Formats: sequence, structure tokens, C-alpha cells
Amino acid sequence: MSKIGYFRNLEHLNVSCCGLNTIVIDEEAKLFPSLKHLNISGNGIEKLESVEELRKLSNLKSLIILNNPFRKLHKAEDIRQLIIASVRNIESLDHIVITPEERRSSDLDYLKRFAVQWHASQSSDEQKKEFDRKYPVYSVIVKKYGPPDPVGKSTVSRSLKASMITLNVLHNDRHIQKDFVSTMQIKKIKPMIQKLLKLDNQNFSLRHRSHWTPLVDQELDKEQQSLSYYCVENHDGLIVVENK
Repeated sequence: MSKIGYFRNLEHLNVSCCGLNTIVIDEEAKLFPSLKHLNISGNGIEKLESVEELRKLSNLKSLIILNNPFRKLHKAEDIRQLIIASVRNIESLDHIVITPEERRSSDLDYLKRFAVQWHASQSSDEQKKEFDRKYPVYSVIVKKYGPPDPVGKSTVSRSLKASMITLNVLHNDRHIQKDFVSTMQIKKIKPMIQKLLKLDNQNFSLRHRSHWTPLVDQELDKEQQSLSYYCVENHDGLIVVENK
């Protein structure tokens, strides 16, 4: 399979049901430079570490891992969270799109899951190196969210911090930056917007303008849903449209 890895333009690879039991990727060899979609289902992969090797494929976007022995060793939810946290480039796992909310949740779970080992490793450089070898993405998550709390300490504040996003609230010629909790329902955000802009008119709607697609606005018409439901991300725009 390593020979296939040198195909520079290979984007789709299906190696399901082919007796694969171990995955080891040599980063220096720069294998599969263009690979975006990979199916390794129906094989004999027994260790989750093999799947975690796929983090070295920098362009990988979708991954299918169904029907492998390692899935029997962990809960399905745990496996999904571990892989999302470890193979950080993927946008879809087992045909299910990874939402920003799920990615944050997976990162925080990973941070908490190995917190005891991380704290124990901080006593010497040798132990730090060994921890980084076993959990190479942990330092990336620490850099993003900060170091894990000591065992037993509440993680509520960390979870809340992780769910905060800064949005650009736009109304006519006004532009105001405001922090919101991504899990907050639209119906609870609207009173905050009204107060922020000092609107007399309560009859207004909200639209989402992604910083990735600034020419396309999406109406947030399901008020029971949250910002994360609409995939609203940090530094996106929140457009206020007053209805007549």
C-alpha cells in the first residue's frame, strides 16, 4: 500500500475488506499528499492507534472506519470523539458531517480523558517527551483551550469558554462585535440583539453571513435551534433585518 502513497494526485482511496490490520505512516515520506477521502471499513484493524496515524494525512477530509475489531473495545461515542480529536483535518466520519459543536466537545473530552497522564508527565522533560509521543495531538488541544484542570476541579468554566464565539452584528450601517454562546437558542439571542441595538421594532429576523461565503446569507428561521445548528462560527456576521 505504501507504493500507492506516492501517487501524487490520488484523492479517493477505498481499501475496505482487504485484510488491512495495521496502519503506520512515515511522515518524512510524505505519502498520499492529495488524499481527501479514505474508506478502511471491513478490515482487521484492532488498535485505535492505527486509525490515529491518519492524522499525518494533511488533506484528508472524509474517513470511513466501520466494521473493524477495535470498535468492540470502546463505546461508539468514545471512538468517534477520539478520532475527531486525533485526526484533526477530517470533516466527515462514517458518512456523518462533524459539526463545530461536536469538534469542540471532542477536543474537550480528549483534554479531560488524558488529563491525569498529562499532569504526571510535567515533572520531567523525559516524561513530557514520552507523553507527546503517545498523545501527539494533546499539545495542539492544550494550545487551543489551555492546560487541563487538575483532576476533580470543575470544567464548567472551560466548557463555557470553549463555546463562546465573537460575531459581527450588522444593522444598516452599524457594525458591533458581540460575544455569544454558540449553544444559545435563536429565540434567546433576539432579545439580546434588540437591547444591544436599542431597537423599538421587535419584529425583526436574523441572518447568518459566513466569513467563508460572505456573498450568501442564511436566514435563522428556526428559533428553537441554536447558533451551532446553523454552523455559525467565530467572526461570522449576524445580520439584523427589520420586518415591516
